[in-house]
Amino acid sequence: MSATPPVKRPKSRKALNAANLEALGPERLAAILMDEADGRPMIKGRLRLELAAAMGPEALQDELNKRHEPLQFSRTRIHWRKQKEFRRDLELQRRTIVGPLAEADPARALELLLKFVALERGLLSRATDAKGEMADIFSTALADLPAVAAQVATPIPDLTETLIDALAMARVGAGGEVVAACLPALDAAGVERLRARIEMESAPPRRANAIWRAPLQAVLEAQGDAAALADSFSAGEQLLPPVGARIARAYLAAGDVDKARAALDRSDPYADAVAAARRPGAVEPDAGEIAWDAARIALLEASGEADAAQAQRWASFERGLTAPALRDYLKRLSGFDDVVAEDKALLHARIYPRFAPALRFLVDWPSLETASVLVLERREDIDATDPLLLERAARALEGRYPLAAMLLLRAAIAHVARFARQEFFDDAQRWLLEAESLAAGLSLDDEIEPHADFAARIAGHRRW
Repeated sequence: MSATPPVKRPKSRKALNAANLEALGPERLAAILMDEADGRPMIKGRLRLELAAAMGPEALQDELNKRHEPLQFSRTRIHWRKQKEFRRDLELQRRTIVGPLAEADPARALELLLKFVALERGLLSRATDAKGEMADIFSTALADLPAVAAQVATPIPDLTETLIDALAMARVGAGGEVVAACLPALDAAGVERLRARIEMESAPPRRANAIWRAPLQAVLEAQGDAAALADSFSAGEQLLPPVGARIARAYLAAGDVDKARAALDRSDPYADAVAAARRPGAVEPDAGEIAWDAARIALLEASGEADAAQAQRWASFERGLTAPALRDYLKRLSGFDDVVAEDKALLHARIYPRFAPALRFLVDWPSLETASVLVLERREDIDATDPLLLERAARALEGRYPLAAMLLLRAAIAHVARFARQEFFDDAQRWLLEAESLAAGLSLDDEIEPHADFAARIAGHRRW
């Protein structure tokens, strides 16, 4: 006898979903929207943008410009009560530019996005942005620039002037990023015009304005003018590893290996005997040292020194568990040598002096089994100064390695409680419940502190 199929209950026609709203019909929906928009500028503005988008990119650009101009020239303080709605409107503009407008006309979208980025300094001077919420909108817009510029099919003839205006008003330190993002939308003549304008803006008596140096350096890199790029840094700056690496890469791109080598030798972070003898992992390499290592590897490859480049890759990995260097190292091995080398690398990570970089590397590589061994073998060394790293690692380990996951969560909870890190209190409450769940599923052979005892000890640090 066949089983009776379950009876499907009809979905409620009162449920708030797209299908039920569509059933109301366009006339009824239009009436509702007009009623809701009355006296509510945010909704009214959204509807105007949607109507403009339906008319085409030119109408949408005009509508967005109407919003930009008052923001650009107003000097009125933005009252804190209005800031939430103000931020929502800014985010709506950004999404409209990088969404519908970029899809219809990337060139118009790029120019408008540059104008939008240029609003940041003026708007932040008129508002209190303690949490950085408004600044985050502009950071996202800045990150949108490369994707929009990449969609531009033909160079934009008058982009130079828009770029200059944006650079003059953009956040301090963002100029190089802005130029680098927009270079794909310029042809060689446009890049030359941009360089000339920037050089004019940065020439005496305007030289004191440092906002133009990073944009100029981005242009020089794009043009392959390595000598001019090197000259844009002082002699003291050229001793810094990230600067030396940047100059060396420019010379390598220009085919001048000797000058690239000189730039790296000048900025060698390991030239000092103390630095050269430093035990791997004793101090985590900074971004500058990692950049220098990468440039050094590129130089050795360009010089035909493949074995030396491999040695440099391994040394770079050993110093800071640099995953890209290790991946490049393994790719160049044949047979089973890559398996042996990877095992050696994972063992090195297990005994790496600093726990947090080792855990991060093993989870991201990934080698969860080795990460679990790391936690169990060095549970007394767990570094909980970054509780979110421990949470992320616990998420990765909890399925197959619950004991290791529980130890990480407990370490994070104990750190938050001991140092009263209020920003993580809610998270720690959740982690405590998750740690209890993991502890309940462990074997009796696992020698761990009972959860009740752990929770009581934590309560003694801080009342949750």
